[in-house]
Amino acid sequence: MIATTSSDEKAKKLKALGADVVLNYKSTPNWGEVAREKSPRGEGVDIVVEVGELLYWFTLVKRR
Repeated sequence: MIATTSSDEKAKKLKALGADVVLNYKSTPNWGEVAREKSPRGEGVDIVVEVGELLYWFTLVKRR
């Protein structure tokens, strides 16, 4: 599971909950690209669960 967050404190919690990769979107502006690179086979993710703003979702799923 790849998770994104806005703070290092939340990142620690996400890792403790089992996230394989945690990206801070404030300190990693190209987090969508990094998430794709860190996904299995570098192809991106199969499912996106968004609980915040849609703007970040569009960053992740923009066309190749």
